[in-house]
Amino acid sequence: DPGFDPEFGSSVALHGTTAMVGAQQATVNGNEAQGAVYVFQQSNDGVWHPTQKIVSNDGQAFDTFGNAVVFEGNTAFIGAYGSMINGNFSQGAVYVFTLTDGTWIQTQKITAADGGMFDNFGYSIGLSGTTAIIGADGATVGNNGAQGTAYVFDGSSGTWTQTQKLLASDGGASDIFGYSIAFDGTQLLIGAYMFNTGQGAVYAFDNSGGTWAQTQKLVAGDAATNTYFGYATALS
Repeated sequence: DPGFDPEFGSSVALHGTTAMVGAQQATVNGNEAQGAVYVFQQSNDGVWHPTQKIVSNDGQAFDTFGNAVVFEGNTAFIGAYGSMINGNFSQGAVYVFTLTDGTWIQTQKITAADGGMFDNFGYSIGLSGTTAIIGADGATVGNNGAQGTAYVFDGSSGTWTQTQKLLASDGGASDIFGYSIAFDGTQLLIGAYMFNTGQGAVYAFDNSGGTWAQTQKLVAGDAATNTYFGYATALS
């Protein structure tokens, strides 16, 4: 059901023989760009077959549900950075789905406790165990528009709860910190590709005693304007 301009493949996640593919511009029940995520399963003959189409329970036009997808075990996080929350355009939300009897079921909707208009919460997501990191690259910090931030959520109790808000130590306006996230256990990388007129930077955070703290700032040795270092990040 490709519909009109669904942007199938705008995000992709893969674990074993299960894949999730985002289509953030998909029209759902007449709602343009509400977005959807398609689940594929690889059979024994190596062929991938569609098994489910995931949509949010309260989806609206221009939510861009599926712009970011991560899943691990029986838990999936799906971003919808365009979601309107309490009248705030593009404040953003993230939906949690749990695999139950072979079907992914929505179990929670996450928003930032201090979210605001055009924060883009859910633009990027990292998930490892019972910890999730969610980027809000458009967030205003102090008087700095689009400085960006990232939020930490803990799901050890069975319900995902916000526990920390992460900022760059030297963040400035339009850095877009949180545009990309790479997360593995106790190490975290967060991209801010517009730092210093687009030269870009990536901030490293470590978890010690349950608290995330910035430990390093990475920049390219040959950085130049509009090179966008940190536009994408990966960590293993």
